[in-house]
Amino acid sequence: MPTSVPSLRPFALSVLILLLDACGGGSGGGSTSASSASQDAFYSSVAGLRGTLDLSAKRVTLAWYDTFAMATRYQIEQQDANGAWVAIDGVWAPHDQQQSSITWTGYINGPSTLRVEAVLQDHTVPLGLALQSSATSLTLAPPAQTPSIVLDQSEPLENPVNVSIANDESILAADANTPSVSYGIDTKTFSATGAAPGYLTSLQLDGITTGTHLLSASIDGADKSTTLVISRNVQIHSSSAAVSISTTSRPGAFDVYAIATSDSGIGSVVANLEFPAALTDTLTTPNACAPQPCGAGQPFNAYYFSFDTRSLGSGFHYISVEATDNAGKTASDSTNFTLPAAPTATVDSPVDGASVAGTLHLAGTFSSVVPGALELMVTLSGVPVYDTTVANTGAKIPYSADVSLAGVAPGGHTVGVYARVGNTSYTFAASALVQVMASP
Repeated sequence: MPTSVPSLRPFALSVLILLLDACGGGSGGGSTSASSASQDAFYSSVAGLRGTLDLSAKRVTLAWYDTFAMATRYQIEQQDANGAWVAIDGVWAPHDQQQSSITWTGYINGPSTLRVEAVLQDHTVPLGLALQSSATSLTLAPPAQTPSIVLDQSEPLENPVNVSIANDESILAADANTPSVSYGIDTKTFSATGAAPGYLTSLQLDGITTGTHLLSASIDGADKSTTLVISRNVQIHSSSAAVSISTTSRPGAFDVYAIATSDSGIGSVVANLEFPAALTDTLTTPNACAPQPCGAGQPFNAYYFSFDTRSLGSGFHYISVEATDNAGKTASDSTNFTLPAAPTATVDSPVDGASVAGTLHLAGTFSSVVPGALELMVTLSGVPVYDTTVANTGAKIPYSADVSLAGVAPGGHTVGVYARVGNTSYTFAASALVQVMASP
């Protein structure tokens, strides 16, 4: 189930940062070392770092807000046996208004003390924990005895089903305050209503498809900065229409796999890309396997939709899927994804409207906030004339080249500049019109 993030609203966070900048805490001239330290402390305190330990998958997820506007990246560090901090990974600072929080996931083989540092131009700042303004590191440790999820009926499960947690005594022993517990089936969450021990809760399976699903329990520590997650696969049987979706993202496309079931049989499944464009696709029979790939002799069990993202802008996009059975009953599920900002580039030479002869001098800059190999291509009236690939530093990278105009017909031509990261499609970034003169 998704990792929860601090409850601080991105809008409120932006307002607080603007207020601090208005009071002299910004990056402009005139700030003193004291005000810079105050600014660092403020941004650290609202970063809201928290960690989730998935006991079933043996991996840890850290989540925090991208509060440091001047950070080039965030560095994940682990404390070794001698108390020293060792960098184990890092992520770019996206500084994207559409992405208010950042997550990082890694594997864990025992108790680990972790922190995240914002890497600034000449120093680093550790991030503060959620609801703990003075703390800058968290310890994630498996309990002495791993808890488990208990069901009150044998599988396949019928609606409703009671769930509880066994072996939760070790969690309570490590935390004097009662933690909060929530359960989830795939992406659907339920708050626990029962108290310790056990945290008994009745789960309503309305809208859950017939088939195999992931049942999980999230146990928040009393300090709200750490969460333990346990999970197990369960078989569910539903007598009404139901649909659930899984997704994959690849360069230039976003794929949706829908599993739809009903005792009456499924008549159709419709997928809608509802924001910001309106794209619809309808299927009446399964055409793929989920999970991929199909096993030997396995019939199709999923409805596969693929949306071309190359024409979509950066930012938030929403997809809904609705299944209709042969009795007219419907069920729906939804998901969303965020496309990163496209690479940017400038063409400083030639200037628009320039007259050139013999040689075309190219110059400008290109950059991207997305990590990966950064490639620039320049075309003359649609024909590639220059290409370069560099390691992406996150900063603007200059390019310069002289291109021979031998064989280019005199007249008006368009210089086009395109950029891409990795194996994604090229994105148009800039252009200039030039007049190619006949060589003397």
